[in-house]
Amino acid sequence: MKQNIFFAPGRLLELVSRSVTGFAAAMVKEKTGTGSANVPQRLKIVIAGAGKSGTTALYYALKQSLPKDYVYKFEPVQYVPKRAGEGVLAKVIISKVKRPEDFDRFDKRIYLIRDPRDIVVSDLLYRLFNLNDPVDREKLDHFLSGVEQKRRDPSSISLLELQSRLFQLFGTIGVDRHSSFLSTGAFWSGNPNYFVYKYEDLIAERFDQLEQYLGFRINFSGEVDARHRRVERTKEAGGWRDWFTPVDVEFYRPLFQEFLVKYDYELDWTLNPNPRIAAEHSTLYVDKMLELGLAARRKRRSGLRGKFKAWRRSLGQLLIASSDALFASGLFSHVALG
Repeated sequence: MKQNIFFAPGRLLELVSRSVTGFAAAMVKEKTGTGSANVPQRLKIVIAGAGKSGTTALYYALKQSLPKDYVYKFEPVQYVPKRAGEGVLAKVIISKVKRPEDFDRFDKRIYLIRDPRDIVVSDLLYRLFNLNDPVDREKLDHFLSGVEQKRRDPSSISLLELQSRLFQLFGTIGVDRHSSFLSTGAFWSGNPNYFVYKYEDLIAERFDQLEQYLGFRINFSGEVDARHRRVERTKEAGGWRDWFTPVDVEFYRPLFQEFLVKYDYELDWTLNPNPRIAAEHSTLYVDKMLELGLAARRKRRSGLRGKFKAWRRSLGQLLIASSDALFASGLFSHVALG
């Protein structure tokens, strides 16, 4: 009698073995996110940089290249390890992190830098995301009209004038914002063990030297999570030549020249003779940041944490009002005399 091949003992064992092997391989691929055995396990990696220097993009580039069981920390102000031997990827903003020394023992430390002239432009346009209520509508309109003027005729209004209008809207002092850019230039001097990597290499997907430093291949789709996608604008370098005017060059050259020399950036400050600024990279982007920022704050206020804070404020005000009423009635004075 002819044996049924599908139920032959040897064939059945072979099928079971293949199934188990395939399932295990799939689990490894799911666990690592890449399926590559070359991806190291349990490394601690930190990315440090200034705001608007591309740290979010690099964070996602590495996140997509590392195992899924890593601990991922997006802009922590400090780091306290929870488990020994865990793999960690963290990205921090230099001006916001409280204890940079928390990351001194990380296996891989990356200092991401960007041409500060481009950072100035990018930061100016992003700042409305952080605008708090109540909004001074007159000052806001003054800033927005300046951005629109810049878009239509880039040479007619300086970047410094737009910054002045922005500072008035936020009630901040301009020099404080400029000093935050300059402080990042001194970061590497105090942290020479960080690997310096340029934003300009990141957007050009020149990963060779970074991969050599990290010890694994970077597989980046170019996409970031929706909640962080707002930081994207042009994904280009050198746009400052369309935004700066001679007045801006005169102001920023002495501030940024040392940084540019130190990190081998182009020292030519020549501006675009026919500057052009796209609406999606200026007015439309600013409108989007304003809208997203207001929506984010409304969401926080409507959430449980926001409601608890509102309740706590109301309770505090009620207690203050009650104590004032008791003092006014003379009750406390009688208790004190008694």
